[in-house]
Amino acid sequence: MCLTIPEDYHQICPLRKSLQRSGLVSRDGPRFVHAIFQEVTYRNISPRWNAAYHRDIGEAYERLYRSEDAAFELARHFSYTREHRKILKYATLAGEKAESSIAPEQASRYYETALASAEELADICAKSELLVRCGDCYMLLGDLGKALGKYLAALDADIEDSAKASVYRKAAMVHEKMGDYAASIKDCEAGIVLLGGAREREGVMLLLAQASASIRMGITDGAMD
Repeated sequence: MCLTIPEDYHQICPLRKSLQRSGLVSRDGPRFVHAIFQEVTYRNISPRWNAAYHRDIGEAYERLYRSEDAAFELARHFSYTREHRKILKYATLAGEKAESSIAPEQASRYYETALASAEELADICAKSELLVRCGDCYMLLGDLGKALGKYLAALDADIEDSAKASVYRKAAMVHEKMGDYAASIKDCEAGIVLLGGAREREGVMLLLAQASASIRMGITDGAMD
C-alpha cells in the first residue's frame, strides 16, 4: 500500500509549507527532493524545529490512515520527537509488522526504539516484553551475544513467573548454542522451579531443553527424569 499526503497537506503541517517554498520538499508528499537537501537541512535546523516538523507529519498520518497501515511512517516520524507514548505504541506496532514479514533486522530496530521509550516512561511491563522481542529477533539473526543480553535483562525485570520461565528457556537455548551446556541446564532448572514442576507445556519444553543440553554435555543418565 502506497501512503501519500494530500496536496493540501500544508494546511495541516505549516512547517512543510516553508520548505516547499524553498524547493527543498516535494509537493506530492513529505519527502525531500534530494538526500543532500535533507542532510544539509537537518544539519542546520534546531532539534526543536526538526521535532516539530516530524510531529506534524506524524499527526497527519494519524488523521489520514489507520495505525496498522501507516505503522512504519508513524514510527519513523514520531521517533524524532519526545512523545514517548506514541513512539512506544507505533515503534512496537512497526516491529510486529516487520517481524510478521520475517524481517528480524528491521523489527529489532523498531523494538529497540520502542524499548528506549519504555525506559523513558518507566513502563516495566512494556520494557520486559520488548527485551524479549529484541532477544527473539537477535536469535533469528544469529547474534547470540545480543540475544542473551536481552534475555538476561528481561529476567531481572519484575515479570510473572510463567513469563520468566519462558525467558529462562530462551536463555537456555542461547547458552546451548554458545556451547555453555552447564549454564543451559542451570537456566532450565531455574525455569522448572518457577513453574513448580514440569506439568504444563512450558515445563515440558524446559525439560526437553535440559535433556538436550545434558546429552551434549555427555550426561545421559536421568536426562529426561
